[in-house]
Amino acid sequence: MIEVTCAARGDETCSFVAREVEAWLDRNDCAADEALAALPYTAMRELVTRSLEEPPAAAPEGYDRNSPVVHIWGPVMVIPFGGVDEALAAVDLVGRDPGAAEVSVVVVDLSDAIIDEAFGAVALERIVESIESWGGEAILAAASPLSQPVLEGLDHQPLMIQKDLQEAIAAAFRIAESQRRTL
Repeated sequence: MIEVTCAARGDETCSFVAREVEAWLDRNDCAADEALAALPYTAMRELVTRSLEEPPAAAPEGYDRNSPVVHIWGPVMVIPFGGVDEALAAVDLVGRDPGAAEVSVVVVDLSDAIIDEAFGAVALERIVESIESWGGEAILAAASPLSQPVLEGLDHQPLMIQKDLQEAIAAAFRIAESQRRTL
């Protein structure tokens, strides 16, 4: 599979072309040939075979497979706002982790969150300040219409407030690329 358009690079959507290995090889496509040469097919097949033979591991105590997770793609991190403690813990962990030093833009996903004028607003300001304290930029995304006025009234504003999560992620990559070019 090869990605031909990418929303994170500014394209309208992400799109891919998928073919069987033999079909890619028959096309004599340089990019596809390079990608195929880089894939460790033998190791992948062995891993899949082993995983099919072994029973699935039990989930750790208290683990919820449906809970939101933090995503990091190079310089961009997306954290769900499941509450102030969880979001601050994720931001603080990244801020202290030398392995995540390249993260420069954090998108806070406010999907399904209702932000009130008191506690919620203070929590978001703390998250934005924490991100900025280690040199990152904050983008708040996907807030409900009820939360929008609260976001606009924050004393400590993030770099951007974006209604759509996908657009926020694409903007985060553009910002990170812009930062990289100015270094």
